[in-house]
Amino acid sequence: MSTDEFEITEEEARREAERVLRFKIGTFPRLGSVERDGSEYVYEIIVRLPRVIFDQERENPVGVRYLSATTLGEIRVNAESGDIERPNRPTIERKIREHEEEVEYAVQRAVVGASADKLALLPFPETRYAPIQDVLAQVILEDKITDAELDQMSGGDGEKYRAYIDDLVQAGLLRRREGAFEADDSLITIQRDEDKDHAVLEKALGIFFKENAGDIEMVRSIMGPYLTIAGYYYRRALEAGELPVIDEEEIRGAINSEYRGSTGRKKLFKLSRYLLQLEEVGILKSRWENGKRVWYGTEDIHSKVMDQRAYLTPIAGTMA
Repeated sequence: MSTDEFEITEEEARREAERVLRFKIGTFPRLGSVERDGSEYVYEIIVRLPRVIFDQERENPVGVRYLSATTLGEIRVNAESGDIERPNRPTIERKIREHEEEVEYAVQRAVVGASADKLALLPFPETRYAPIQDVLAQVILEDKITDAELDQMSGGDGEKYRAYIDDLVQAGLLRRREGAFEADDSLITIQRDEDKDHAVLEKALGIFFKENAGDIEMVRSIMGPYLTIAGYYYRRALEAGELPVIDEEEIRGAINSEYRGSTGRKKLFKLSRYLLQLEEVGILKSRWENGKRVWYGTEDIHSKVMDQRAYLTPIAGTMA
């Protein structure tokens, strides 16, 4: 008699895999396709993260869109013994968080690449942005910044500024020459084309941000909540395939997801300023609908974000 007669069928194996998924892993992921690997049925564990779509008044949900499926692991059911191998719940939850972060960071990189010139116009006090301004302003007005000037700084400030200078050299804005740092080709070109020194500084910062878009942690440390808000909005635009209209409560949710405790409360208190400044530089727009202000993006930046293939290609398979 063939041992196949005693094998668990694919239907029975799926029922067992679904039971394990529901009670041992969670109700959010689900089973995907199945493959036969020797004596085992192998089921993908997948997740499709939802996005709620609201009506034009932003009051009533009218549907749900999903990102394309992402594989988080697999469940193996032995057709002969019925034994089951599976990942544990913390592993799946960690992978979901990592997937969300991967998508978030990819879109933020694309936003920086698409709107670096506008981001450079934003004020960033009390961040790493100010020392970069210091160095560029010194070179723009004084032609150079010398090793001697850097060595005279107290504590670790000299080394800190040298680290920023290294970033500016990598971006093609500065170069080293005879014990000092001076304008490199990119900065020289801006100085040739711009009459005002403040305009030179703004354009140089735009190049710096664009060249460093790949180092998203560094850029996030500078742009903080501005990038959280802009990245959240243009991710929504990519997922919807259009420019959605969102209200302040949705943006508050994005801030709450990024910041915790007293820091989060402080960022929420400053939210109105962040939004108005993003509007001032042309990254977001606003209008009044039904007695409240709502926010939306621009076709220009949306189009440029979609063109940032170097940053979006790694997550292309996860976009709806």
